[in-house]
Amino acid sequence: MPLIWRKRTATRPSSTRFYRRSSAPWQFVWALAVWLTACQSAVSQPPDPILTPEQVRQDLLFLQDILDTAHVAPWLHADKKIFVRKRQRLENQIFWPLTVSDFYASVAPLVATLNDPHTRLLPPSPPNGVRLFPLALALERGGRALVASDATAVPRVPIGAEVIAINDVPISVILTKLGRYVAAETESGRRRRLQKALPLLLHQVMQLRTPFKVTWRLGYAKQQIAVDGVSYEDFMHQRWQRKAWQTFTLAPNVYVLKGTHFDMPPEAFRKYCDTFFRKVIKTPNARVILDLRDNSGGLTENVLTLLTWLVPSKQMALPPLEIRISDVFSKWYEAKLDAIKTEKYGDYLAWLPWQFLDGWRWRLLLSDEQQYVRYNWKLPQVAHPRYRGPLVLIANGGCFSGCVTLLDQLVRLRGSPLVGEAPGELAGGQRALPIIRVLPNSRLRIEFPAARLAADKPLYSLGPTNPVMTTGADLADGLDPYYETALRLLATKVHQFADLP
Repeated sequence: MPLIWRKRTATRPSSTRFYRRSSAPWQFVWALAVWLTACQSAVSQPPDPILTPEQVRQDLLFLQDILDTAHVAPWLHADKKIFVRKRQRLENQIFWPLTVSDFYASVAPLVATLNDPHTRLLPPSPPNGVRLFPLALALERGGRALVASDATAVPRVPIGAEVIAINDVPISVILTKLGRYVAAETESGRRRRLQKALPLLLHQVMQLRTPFKVTWRLGYAKQQIAVDGVSYEDFMHQRWQRKAWQTFTLAPNVYVLKGTHFDMPPEAFRKYCDTFFRKVIKTPNARVILDLRDNSGGLTENVLTLLTWLVPSKQMALPPLEIRISDVFSKWYEAKLDAIKTEKYGDYLAWLPWQFLDGWRWRLLLSDEQQYVRYNWKLPQVAHPRYRGPLVLIANGGCFSGCVTLLDQLVRLRGSPLVGEAPGELAGGQRALPIIRVLPNSRLRIEFPAARLAADKPLYSLGPTNPVMTTGADLADGLDPYYETALRLLATKVHQFADLP
């Protein structure tokens, strides 16, 4: 009779007894292999530095000193007494050592309560070999997170699918918790800034690791799929590989001018605008779409340069630029000045605050006195022609700083329709001239502005004339609802654009 039909007895087979006797050495070998692997991982990835409670308090006081002595307007949208009380409460709650990651997770929400998109505590860089969440999500109204792109080698989650959970954590919980780490003045601004920072925050704050279990649905289908992460280097490359400005044709005689920031050499930007607009002006029945989605700003003379092609210089009206000259400000720009002191005076210094490039203001650049200096903008006088044809503006919550200044001028002076979402920074003065300081113990970087457009009341109250919301079907079909709306406006409402004098 075959062995499998043999009647069971109380005594185990001899082979089983042999396995039980010999399992101990194999278990020891297995445990040793796991221990060696852990040791190798610990050697290849340096441990997260530990901060004592006293070091944490020193960094918090250093942060407070920066706000009090170097930030141009830290209490524009926050109450100083409340901020100090929260900081002191945080200090009193620390009785044990913290890792740098824990310090960031505790302090970054405190900095975000300033409600200033230009002031933020930058997260620590992940150690080598860390793999981040690979899906780019479009965060839309109602807490929806839609897959906009997949950076994995073999995409497994369809574009346009709605992400419900990551590693079994509901997306609503993730967005609520991480939203505290992003400063913004509008909800749309918070969503756009959060979707950029999401991969890093998932790693640093939520402690979610690869492989990522993504629960998603598309229509009636609902699945959970494990996806591998992407390296930190690839993540940063994808973020910064975009050009500052680009132009292309969207439809016959419809030209798109798309910009991600205004921080580029003034002379190069003047040549870029000259080439683009002269071509457009020579084209019969030309129409222009100015796409400023996710424009990171840059309050420079390039904003005025672009305006000169669209509105008369005499109609421009910008509040004065207020600059806080502090010891921190002077040392920050003095170091850059020393680095290029052998270069020729002129375009090579384009990265400097351009309002300092004439005469005696160089002394202010190196001043040690803490003071506020106001600069009245020099409106450019140009001889080139202006573009007088139809113009549609596109913006979303990621557009702020110089971008909002430009939009406000064009909406008021040209009456151009604004497609999309409310820009991210609207009230109390646009800020500029960012400075980065390193906290002494954690070595984390704090970024803050040294200048702003001076105003005693909120400057702008911009809202879209044509609101747009991206759907999963749009992403799945490769459609851009912003461009679709802009094209429809250009095709049906051209007569509403007034010809400027």
